[in-house]
Formats: sequence, C-alpha cells, structure tokens
Amino acid sequence: MRFIFVATLFFCHIVMLGCVKNTTLDSQETTSKTEKDSKADPNTEDSKSNVNKDKKQDTKTQDTSLESNLKDTEKKLDSKLDSKQKATKPKTTKKLHAPQTKNELKALVDNNAIKLGDIDTSAIKDMSALFKNSMRKDFSGIESWNVKNVTNMYAMFDHAKYFNHDISKWNVANVTNMDFMFADAMQFNQDISRWNVAKVESMNNMFARAKAFNQPLNSWNVANVRYMNAMFFEAESFNQSLNKWDTRNVESMREMFYGAKSFNGALESLNVANVINMNAMFAFATSFNQNINAWNVSKVKYMENMFENAISFNQPLNSWNVGRVESMFAMFKNAKEFNQPLESWSVSKVREMRSMFEGALKFNQSLNTWNVSHVTSMSAMFKNAKEFNQPLNKWNLADVWNTSEMFRNATSFNQELRFWRMHNVRYMDRMFEGAISFNQDLDYWEINAKSKIDMFKDSGMEKLPKWYK
Repeated sequence: MRFIFVATLFFCHIVMLGCVKNTTLDSQETTSKTEKDSKADPNTEDSKSNVNKDKKQDTKTQDTSLESNLKDTEKKLDSKLDSKQKATKPKTTKKLHAPQTKNELKALVDNNAIKLGDIDTSAIKDMSALFKNSMRKDFSGIESWNVKNVTNMYAMFDHAKYFNHDISKWNVANVTNMDFMFADAMQFNQDISRWNVAKVESMNNMFARAKAFNQPLNSWNVANVRYMNAMFFEAESFNQSLNKWDTRNVESMREMFYGAKSFNGALESLNVANVINMNAMFAFATSFNQNINAWNVSKVKYMENMFENAISFNQPLNSWNVGRVESMFAMFKNAKEFNQPLESWSVSKVREMRSMFEGALKFNQSLNTWNVSHVTSMSAMFKNAKEFNQPLNKWNLADVWNTSEMFRNATSFNQELRFWRMHNVRYMDRMFEGAISFNQDLDYWEINAKSKIDMFKDSGMEKLPKWYK
C-alpha cells in the first residue's frame, strides 16, 4: 500500500515537472521574440535580461517547493505507518525480577517493598515454605505468577497471617506435595476448586487451623493422594461435601477432621479400602453425623479416638469389617449421643480397649459375643457410661493386665462377672468406684493384682469379696 501511494506521488511529480518545462519553453519563445524586438529597440535589452532571470528563479522555486512537499508527505506517511505497526504489536511487560532459585525468590518476597507482580517465577520448581510466617499484607500480583513448573508447595503459606488473595487461576498441575500449604493461614478463604491436583501425593495438614476456609473442593481429582492426615485439622469453618472424591489410594486419614467443629459433609461414597490409620479421624468434630456404614474398613489397623468427643454422632456402624483393627483406645470416648449396635464386630485382633466407651452417656448395646481374648488393657473402658448395663459374662480376660476404673461411675451397670479370669490383672484401682448399682458376687476371682486402691469406693457392693483387703 505504501509503495502504491509513493508511486502515485512520484507520477504526479513527473507531470508537474512536465508542466514546468512547458512553461519554460513558452518562456523561452517569448524571450526569443523579445530579443528580436530588442534588436530593433536597444532600450529593451536590459528589460529582456531581467525577465529571463525572473523566469529561471520562478522555475527553480517551484521545483524546490514540489520536492519539499513530496518529502513532507512521505514523512507523514511513514509516521502513520510506524504508529499503526506499533499499535498492532502486542505489549510485553518485562518483569523487574527473574529469580532462578528458591533462595533468590525467598529474598525477594521477604522484601515488602518489592511487588509480587514484578517477579517472574517461571524458573522456580520449589516454593516450599515461601511465605511461612510471613507478615506481608500486600499480595497483589501473586495471582499472575507462573507456577507451572513448581512441584513442591509444602507449607507455602503456613502461618501467613494476612494471606487471603485470589490464586484460583494458578496452574498447579505439576505439584506433588501440598502438606501444610495453608496451615494456620487464618484469613484464607478463596475458591481454588478449579485447581488440577491430579499429581499431588500428600495433603497432610493442608488446611490445618485455616479457621476461615470454607470453599467447595468436591471437584478435585485426588486419585493420586496417599496421605490426608489432619488435612482439615481444626478447620473450624469448613463444611463442604467431599462425596465425589476418589480416595482409593489414600493410606492414612489420621485426624483428618479433628476439631473441624462445623463439618457435617457427606462422605458415604468415599473409597477407604486402602486406609490403614483412622486414629482420631472425627475426634472433636462436634457437628459430624453422617452415615458411613458402607465404608470398607477391612484394612484399617488403628481406630484410636476415632469418634472421641464427636458429640453429635449416632450412626450405624454394624456393617464394618474391623477384623484387622489392633487398637480401639478411646474410640467412642465422650460420644454422648452414640448408641448403635456393634455386636457383629470381630474384635479378635484388638489389644487396646482403654476408655473405648468412656463418657458415652447413652451407649447401651450388647457386646457379649466379642472375642476379647487378646485385649491387654480395659482401663476406664465404661467409665462414666451412665446407661450401660449389658451382660459381659462370656468375655475372656485372660490377657488383660489393667482394669483400673473400668466401670467407674457406670451408674447403671449391674451384671454378673463371677467367672471372669482375672489372674493376670495387675491394676484394679477404682475399678467399680461410683458404680452405685453394682452388687455382684466376685468371690471366685483369682486375684494377683499389685494395686486395688479404692476398688469399690462408693459402689453398690453390700458384701466385699474375701480376697479384697
């Protein structure tokens, strides 16, 4: 286009020059005629000379003016074209800082005078603990960070007191570790539901004590995650359904919802077939009361404190296969509402039943068919279980060495126990203290206990056994 325009101007220039030449020829003819006349009149010779000079000067001036106009036009055209080209070029904002290592990046973000939007993070692979304990208040610009090469975000915002910025558009597709990522990030409550977490293997304590966080996460692909220990530990506001999660590869859910006092999200469809540890999973989750009876817990070995202080929980669990569980320590401790049948459970591998139903105020279900032959400790097992009064005469306590406080303040309990094998028990302190209804014959017990302090204090026993001194 520029070439055509210039060519047109050039053509016009030639035409105009032609016109000028014609004018010059006419002028020359006139001059010639004048010369002839001047021969007849000598007085006209000087006049002729002046006319010729004026004509030549006019012609030269016209040529110069035309060339100048042409150059001005070309310059204007060049200027317009350059402006148009500059306008069509994409604007590229060069970042002020381009750290190549995590330490270099850490030094930059620790300087509050440096804007996060001025940092090019494309070369960084490790962002672990990057803002841990940070007091930074201005996180503007972090939303545009290039994190596509990052593999480690361990404790990235751990204890970042003021962090609550939108990072929903981050590409975290290559991250494998998100342990403690938002732990103690007290203000964080942003939507990160669209994150691609398909490569993440560990989410331990990810939202632990993130007290404000309550965003949907049900769309996450967590099929590759193996560890979810304390993931929502004391995340007091969190209450979202996680029913669509594919947790088939998770091995440990220890303390996963511990202290998540608002949580009552649906979980019945979770695949927990490979989980080994469920210790304190719902401990102090005071709102939780969902049906999880369909869970396949056949590989679980540890259920200690699982529903401790889950004061709302009262759902059936009779379908659970607990055949591999080794410890049920404080499993239903202070689960005040729980009163569901458990007699179908196979507890033959359980060794620890300390405080199992301690403080389970409403629990009163039959357990007489349980095989407790491998249990070693039953201390405080029914302590403060105010309603419990079920027969236990079939239990084999041959391996038990501690029954201290077993029925302490179990105010309703009064069942026959005369044939229990107690010869291996070493500690019986306060075993029936405060069991105001208990009044049974225990003379047949073979006792080798080292300590029996206040064993029947304030109980209902009218006649103490002969071996008790």
